[in-house]
Amino acid sequence: MNKTGHVALAMGLGSVFLSRYLMPSTLSDLMPAAITMVGIAAGSLAPDIDHKTSTASKLITPFSAGMRKGLRRWGMLLQLLGILCIIFEWITPWIPPSISGTTWYAWALESIFPAGLLVWGAGLLLVLLARLRDLILLGVGAWLIGAYALYHLHWFLVFVGVALMILPVVKHRGIIHTPEFAFVFSIGALSLTAGGLWYVSAAITGFVIGWWLHLAGDIFGEEGIHSLLVPKLRVALRLFRNGGAAERWISRISWGIAIVCWLFILDHLRAGILLAA
Repeated sequence: MNKTGHVALAMGLGSVFLSRYLMPSTLSDLMPAAITMVGIAAGSLAPDIDHKTSTASKLITPFSAGMRKGLRRWGMLLQLLGILCIIFEWITPWIPPSISGTTWYAWALESIFPAGLLVWGAGLLLVLLARLRDLILLGVGAWLIGAYALYHLHWFLVFVGVALMILPVVKHRGIIHTPEFAFVFSIGALSLTAGGLWYVSAAITGFVIGWWLHLAGDIFGEEGIHSLLVPKLRVALRLFRNGGAAERWISRISWGIAIVCWLFILDHLRAGILLAA
């Protein structure tokens, strides 16, 4: 499924879950329900963070695939130019005195070498910008692991930190898309909700539901999902292509289900308010 399909399916099934298990009866219950739905929407997109051009990855870095390619190309070109300027300084002892003693060579030696360092630094900056997503993931992951080690926080921080640090090297629909990863992620995330703030609990609960709904949506596609422990075990129904007509119809039906559920939820809320009055 693509982005719109995942969100639509999550909104439809998430609304069914909400109307079945978290039906708001008062106005004070409406806010947790809304936060849960926001969490479901976010969770339905989160597993695709292992893809460099996904919506989740675009939230980390604003550069498109074409722009990243251009940054890498120009960065490497500037680095090469800078290295050539620096080499100019290193070959000075082998330059004949008739050339090294001239005024123009002395000027070049004083000007080109510092400029070469600046050009090489600019090239390095462009290359790093092209890998901004990976650098942010590595940095945040290392920070979470460090926070756990220093302050003895919840083990879930280490799990998330390690997951973020391996994202730059894993393939799309790899470890992050396995049920085993989702299971451990769910246990860790939901354990944070015990005794916590209500809005944090609602957001995390919704996020976990959305994560599983994302995996459920991928099952219908051509690639499907596979097991981490048994890599050859794969579930792929191959019912439609990503972005195809079938997926668009599933999206329309899912949004229709979401609208019907929320009309039912709001009617139930209205009846509860009138009964309380």
